[in-house]
Amino acid sequence: MRYDTDITIENVLSEEVRNVMSSNVIYVRPTDDVGIAIDKVLTHDISGLVVMGSNNDLLGIVSRIDLVTRLSKVLGVGNLLELME
Repeated sequence: MRYDTDITIENVLSEEVRNVMSSNVIYVRPTDDVGIAIDKVLTHDISGLVVMGSNNDLLGIVSRIDLVTRLSKVLGVGNLLELME
């Protein structure tokens, strides 16, 4: 027996990525400060940023968790938690 949710899930899973992707790409350059990346992630409420080279070539991504991990290593977890309060 098939349920409506099964059909809905199948429809979503077979959909092309271009129908669900963000076309307004928020990015940073490799020479940008980490603070700029954090600001963009928070301002746009996104989970990560594309890192673009000078020729607009994709160099990588930096995620929200990458940024939090870096801050926790520099500040220590206790200080980071204090900042977040």
